[in-house]
Amino acid sequence: MVHKAHHDVRVEVKVRNNLILSQMELCGIRSLAELARIAGVGYQHLTRLVRMEISAKRKSQQGTYVWRDFVVSIATALHSDPESLFSDAQSFGQLEDSRRTFTVSSEEYLSLEDLRGSTLQLIESNELQMARQALSTQVRLACAALTPRQQLVIVHRHGLNGYPKLTLQQVGAILKITGQRVRQIQIAAERKLRRARRLSLALDDVQQL
Repeated sequence: MVHKAHHDVRVEVKVRNNLILSQMELCGIRSLAELARIAGVGYQHLTRLVRMEISAKRKSQQGTYVWRDFVVSIATALHSDPESLFSDAQSFGQLEDSRRTFTVSSEEYLSLEDLRGSTLQLIESNELQMARQALSTQVRLACAALTPRQQLVIVHRHGLNGYPKLTLQQVGAILKITGQRVRQIQIAAERKLRRARRLSLALDDVQQL
């Protein structure tokens, strides 16, 4: 039995709404401050929402639950809708603390083949799994505006639909074109998605957690 004193490594995990962060990435919005400015909402409100410290819905005077006004503004700024940006748990619930910590021994730490991937798999909740399922649906809807080649580039460059995230050169090898040409296709595809205003896609980037 490993005593607590031997747990000499502390692992910290930040909990965030990945649906919002991923939609920001696809829309080319680089920070929460930029999103707050575009949506015309308070930065503190947005930050707490992304950290899941407040629910996306509130109880109205009639006793029904409705989307908060600034949530609707955020969804509009992301060319999406609230239903695509929040799971049921995120719509009605909130976290007391958006950070999670746990301790392990050095031996346990070193035994992980991939600390980021393996640890996140161990702590991953059913809610995040549901978010990934929702992501796949949204990918298909958003990519309807793209050509088959553009769809392939977007899916593989962002690691969607269960595929790994590939480099420009790796995608180029699949399409038998140069990495520079892949970059051009990706830029054109993302520009088309933004121009069509059909974005409701959420990318699963565990790096944001």
